[in-house]
Amino acid sequence: MSQLRRNISLAQKVTTAAAISCVCAGYAWAGVQQATIQLPSTTTTTNSSPYHSVALPLAIYASAKDSQLSDLRVRNAAGEYLSYAWLSSSTAGNQQLSLQSLSVPIFPLQATTQDQGSNSLIEIEQSSDGSVRWRSQINAVTKANDTSLVSAWLIDASALYRQAKNEHTQSYLIQARVTVPESFQGVAGFSLETSDDLLHWQSASQHQQVLQLRHQNQSLAQLEFSLPALQAKYLRLRWDQAATAPRILGVQLDAQRQNWTLPSLLWTSPIKASQCDGKTCEYLVPRNLPVDSVRVKLAQLNSVEKLTLSGVLETVSIDHHHLRHSLNPLYVLRHQKNNSKQSTEDDHYLRHFQAYRLQLDGKEVVNDVIPVNGLSYLKLRLRSESSNLANAAPEIEIASMARHIVLLARGAGPYRLEWGQEAQQGAAIDMAMLMPKQADAMGFSSGATVQVAPIPETAASAASAMPTKPQENKVGAQGKWWLWLALLCAVALLGWMVWSSLAKIDQENKNQS
Repeated sequence: MSQLRRNISLAQKVTTAAAISCVCAGYAWAGVQQATIQLPSTTTTTNSSPYHSVALPLAIYASAKDSQLSDLRVRNAAGEYLSYAWLSSSTAGNQQLSLQSLSVPIFPLQATTQDQGSNSLIEIEQSSDGSVRWRSQINAVTKANDTSLVSAWLIDASALYRQAKNEHTQSYLIQARVTVPESFQGVAGFSLETSDDLLHWQSASQHQQVLQLRHQNQSLAQLEFSLPALQAKYLRLRWDQAATAPRILGVQLDAQRQNWTLPSLLWTSPIKASQCDGKTCEYLVPRNLPVDSVRVKLAQLNSVEKLTLSGVLETVSIDHHHLRHSLNPLYVLRHQKNNSKQSTEDDHYLRHFQAYRLQLDGKEVVNDVIPVNGLSYLKLRLRSESSNLANAAPEIEIASMARHIVLLARGAGPYRLEWGQEAQQGAAIDMAMLMPKQADAMGFSSGATVQVAPIPETAASAASAMPTKPQENKVGAQGKWWLWLALLCAVALLGWMVWSSLAKIDQENKNQS
């Protein structure tokens, strides 16, 4: 009987050890995530610098420790930690945000009779300081009183450019606001071009709209539009259909003054409401994803809704001011106009806006994106003043600003990113420490891509799904060699414990016999 009990005890120990080994192996597999860094080929770049800029995909956030990606590490093929720094995090974060608004000169341009595709710029000229003026006072008076068809408008933004140059900074145009006559009713599409010499023009944006509608006591207007961080002296607003376009009475430009480049926005795929009642819809936000902008699309055409956007934060909130507010100037510009409402304990007010989706002149017209503060929310809420959301819930898309790291390559590749577990070594360092002055003169290469490894099913079910557009390609299992090694070690340990236990039982049986 005692021998049987000893055998049962040994079997229980073996079972427990096996379970612990499997759990440890499974934790190592599901906890750490990897992505392979593919550096640009030396044949396609002339920069021999060991420093490389890497753009991070949105898929990293879902399994990261937090929205700051504080657990991100970089390794080489030998498993050594590589030094890296956040691009602009140490410099841009400590700078005071400088926003400037200025009413700028505008000039109407009529299409010439010889070539309807070009605009008559012969009546204007550049001054010695770069500003635009009419060639004669007669032209100025004539154009001011002219009511003929205007196919395009020249916007002189050179004053902002000159001011930034004198202060040794850079000026980025981020928003424009136009004034049109109150009598204008309808929508006018346009495209935007940029130039620095009035001779060579480049396309900046297309499919933009100026909209102004009134019906009874209701009004709907979109007279401001975002600019994609433009650096240009002159803008040309070209109407899609000049016959139905309004006359522009004035233009005000908003610019951000800084000495770093504004990051682009990475958008998720459309997100459907997780639950809806008559006036409120909730949307689950991908885990840890900073919300910098939101795009709302109403479910039905020819719909208009007054909506309030709010967000639900986690119990412990993290201050993202140093990374987010200074990098999203549109939020600062618009939020200053909507700061009268107070946030409740769980529901944080973000923006009150008018959403619309209209079919006008055969084209679909939708409202502009909503800039947000860059915090990571558990979910977003849309509240409507009507009761139309229950039957036709809008879809939303969330944008997060692209984040980049600069790594110092050392040792053999391939290099890889790791995140998802605590590590004492390999944390990000300051950019000034990573790149001394001698290295800073050399700069760093760009164009590196990241291939994210597929997330295991157990880990994917535990975290909220990351609905991103197809940007990240899956990487093979060669980037997970050390995970396979951990699994094999666990299996070997289990086999050794079973073998030693059985040998001990066999030896005891022989001794008794």
